[in-house]
Amino acid sequence: HEVRLAWNDCAKFIIHNKIFFPPDIGDKFTEITGQMVSAISDCQHGHAENDVESSEKAYTTVTEEIRPLLDNISETIRERLRSHGKDQ
Repeated sequence: HEVRLAWNDCAKFIIHNKIFFPPDIGDKFTEITGQMVSAISDCQHGHAENDVESSEKAYTTVTEEIRPLLDNISETIRERLRSHGKDQ
């Protein structure tokens, strides 16, 4: 329950502020949003039904799909900040 509430706050932030993100980063956040909703649903289903496969699917989504996107976003932002610093 706490994860879903925290994710809802994060998703609201992304939706309200996406206009300020460069398109490539905004698209990655949109992809993360969809995958995270799916992972949360799989996890909840796994816990409710004692379905280990659903829980594992949720974990895999987070570690193998969402984490690389977040890492890519972080690296993209770092590169842009470095390039702006060099221009100064």
